[in-house]
Order: sequence, then structure tokens, then C-alpha cells
Amino acid sequence: LKKAWDEAKLASEREHVTPYIWKNPNIFKIKNYENDSDISYLRWSVDEESDLEFVRAIYSKLYVKDKLYYMEDVLNLLLKKPELTDINKDIVRNEGYLHSLKADEVINVKRQDCE
Repeated sequence: LKKAWDEAKLASEREHVTPYIWKNPNIFKIKNYENDSDISYLRWSVDEESDLEFVRAIYSKLYVKDKLYYMEDVLNLLLKKPELTDINKDIVRNEGYLHSLKADEVINVKRQDCE
């Protein structure tokens, strides 16, 4: 993350560091793990209030003290209670990144200049 921050040339690469990483496979080791089924329609990031509401709803259904739960547990819960996905379904995927790209600008500020 530090390298991405230090070497990013675009404002969007500073705000969303993963694009810088996948644009530079010569610098970073990149591996994509694919799921057996396409679950890309699910929104599991927390950028908006409704995302946090979704996470809290999942947590409230699965939480048991001192027990770990995994992605498979969340997916099974969503199969039983698909209405939970309605909580944050209206948010456009990658909306923040797309907005950043539209407003993108080349930056010349080095990290140490920001501290």
C-alpha cells in the first residue's frame, strides 16, 4: 500500500490503491481467485450507510460469541434470507471509483510532502 501511495501518478490511484496495483503486475504479484459461482452482484464493501446496515444485519444473524464464521456462512444466510441483499442493492458498484476516474488528475505530490 505504501508503494502504491508513493508511486501513484493519478489522484484516483491514491484514493483507490488497488487499481494502481493491478495496473502494475511487473511490480506486484497478482493472483485472482475465482469462486465456483458468480457472486459479483453482492456488495460487501462498506462505503455508504446502507452498506454498514447490511453488515450489521449479517452480523446480527450470524454472531455467536467466540465463533468464527466464513464467507460460506454469509452466502448460506443470504440463500435463506435473500431480502437482506435489498438493504444496499441501490448503490452502484464501484460508484466511488468511477467518480474518481471522471475527476482524475495527474499528481506531483510525493508522500512526504503530505505529512
